[in-house]
Amino acid sequence: MVPGMTSTLPADTADLARRFAAAAGSADPEVVRPLFTDDAAIWHNVDGVTQSLDEMLVMLQWVATNLVGLRYADVRLHPTPTGWVQQHELQATTADGRAVAVPACLVFTVRDGRIAHLEEYLNSGSFGGLTKAE
Repeated sequence: MVPGMTSTLPADTADLARRFAAAAGSADPEVVRPLFTDDAAIWHNVDGVTQSLDEMLVMLQWVATNLVGLRYADVRLHPTPTGWVQQHELQATTADGRAVAVPACLVFTVRDGRIAHLEEYLNSGSFGGLTKAE
C-alpha cells in the first residue's frame, strides 16, 4: 500500500491499485505498461481527450521530468463492479520551486487483471499555471 492509502478493495484489485500508484510515481514505461491492456484508453476531463497507452506514457514522462517529488497523498480506494475509484491529491514541486497540489479522482475499469480504461478527473484550477508549454 501507498502510505496513507485506505482501501476496501478485494485483494487482487488492491494489489493492482498499489502497483499502479507505485508505477505512476516512477513514470517508467516498462513498469507502467504491463499494468494496462494493449488497447487501454485513458480519458482526461481537463481536455476531453482519450489517449492510447503509448500517448499516456509520453505524458507521464513529461510529468515526471517537470515535477519533483511526485506523490499521491490521502489516497482512498473504492470498489466498483468493474474495477475501482481512486481519490487522491497529487503533490509535487515544479522545477522553479512552486508547490503543486491537485485533487484528483480516477475511475479504473479492469479486464483480465489489467487496466483497460482509465478516466482521470482533475481540478484544473489547482494547476497554478502548470501546462505542457511551460
